[in-house]
Amino acid sequence: MQVEPKRVARGLYWDQALSLFEGCMPIGPECLHCWAAEQTHRRKRLLPARYGGLTDMQGRFNGKVRFMEKDLAKPLRRRKPTVYSIWNDLFHVCVAFFHRDWVMAMIHDCPQHTFLALTKRPWRMADWSKCRPRAGELPHLWIGTTAGTQTSADERLPHLLQCPAAVRFLSAEPLLEHLDITAWTWGPSIDRLAWLIIGPETGSRRRACEPAWMKSLIEQADAAKVPVFIKAFPMGGRISKDSAEWPRWARRREFPSTP
Repeated sequence: MQVEPKRVARGLYWDQALSLFEGCMPIGPECLHCWAAEQTHRRKRLLPARYGGLTDMQGRFNGKVRFMEKDLAKPLRRRKPTVYSIWNDLFHVCVAFFHRDWVMAMIHDCPQHTFLALTKRPWRMADWSKCRPRAGELPHLWIGTTAGTQTSADERLPHLLQCPAAVRFLSAEPLLEHLDITAWTWGPSIDRLAWLIIGPETGSRRRACEPAWMKSLIEQADAAKVPVFIKAFPMGGRISKDSAEWPRWARRREFPSTP
């Protein structure tokens, strides 16, 4: 995959966000300080007619999901190859099957782009893939799951690796404890992770992320020759996105190779 220097300099692994769904439901400790929920809650107060009902009074997603059909055609109109990150969880229980099918049909019709779909519910993705034989025929669809704790990794990664995709990746962001992912980085390439994204929690209420946890993940990935992308780094009580400030071992912004 070609890497655009501007995108890497900003600490991003995608060019544009594709907001196809709004709303979600907390499903694990990674969701405690969800920035998407907080942003939606703020917009709700400003634009109640449009954004009402997606969050509770504490600014957490309440399980309601809205399909943003108006954004579905954006990639179809764009000829320049673009990396899109699909927001929010395409495999939330409240996302209708036909809406998901519409999204996949759009992806199928946009081979010039690359699409990243990140879910905390990979078991639903695996079940959907079994019902859709053509799901594995999208070489420009990358799928990943979030896991910032060992419990989340143990629960989600086996399901992720059941899903056909050009690239299957782990987003260890926010990283909340030491993770052992060696069980999912070894073996034939078709049965293991192809990419690892690591990052600390951000925001004023962020929880601790120890550099030693990040270094351990990098070492595990290096042993299995899995590319690593570090989004940010904890630096003396603050979060740095300038890789020039980081220890040399942490300056990793790699992308997986694809056919």
